Amino acid sequence: MTRLPLEEAQRLARSNHRATVRYRCAPATSGKVFLADDQELRRAWVMNLSKQGIGVLLPRPVPVGAYLTIQMRASQGAVSMTGHVVHATLHGQGEWLIGCEFMQPLNDDELEELL
Repeated sequence: MTRLPLEEAQRLARSNHRATVRYRCAPATSGKVFLADDQELRRAWVMNLSKQGIGVLLPRPVPVGAYLTIQMRASQGAVSMTGHVVHATLHGQGEWLIGCEFMQPLNDDELEELL
């Protein structure tokens, strides 16, 4: 993954009103999503990641406010993050971009491991 210089990343973060910088994930970064209400496993493509949240592509929408667990692979094994859905936006033909806010923000080391 290509990283922006700190100054450029901070400028972009200010321009999109995010509290933390969101990094694009490499193409074909996969994850698994478990919904809290029915524990259904959904395969997801991870689009972006920040200390406070994640954006994933799913084949169907998830209601705003729903709680879920997202698993991703890291160099030290699988990492699970819990969060709630803040938006579900139609993204192309039959895919939904689901934006989630983590219950507990990632620290610098955790973020680095997942990128």
